[in-house]
Amino acid sequence: MSKAKKGKKRTEETRKKIAEALRGRKRSEETKAKISKSHFGIIHSEEVKKKISDAKKGKTNGKLGSKHSDESKRKISKAHTGKKLSNNHKKKIAESITKHWKKRGLKRGE
Repeated sequence: MSKAKKGKKRTEETRKKIAEALRGRKRSEETKAKISKSHFGIIHSEEVKKKISDAKKGKTNGKLGSKHSDESKRKISKAHTGKKLSNNHKKKIAESITKHWKKRGLKRGE
């Protein structure tokens, strides 16, 4: 941002135009690295740390903690009925279950 624009508020209309223009744009790995490097070593004040902490607290997902209704469950089940899983997907599921069992000290067939 140029010095002439620094500290000036953009109108809501201008902000929407900018957001729309940038929506869907992908950053290159080089750009990501530059942004990361520019943020390295920043020391936040205690007040800013508290604000960041407060912003990250609370529900992270609107669906978190709620359950699907019986009707919802039926619709999901119907949508997935007859769907074939790829061998790769089956392998990942098996690995996940095995990892889950090992974590709890269980063996197959117990």
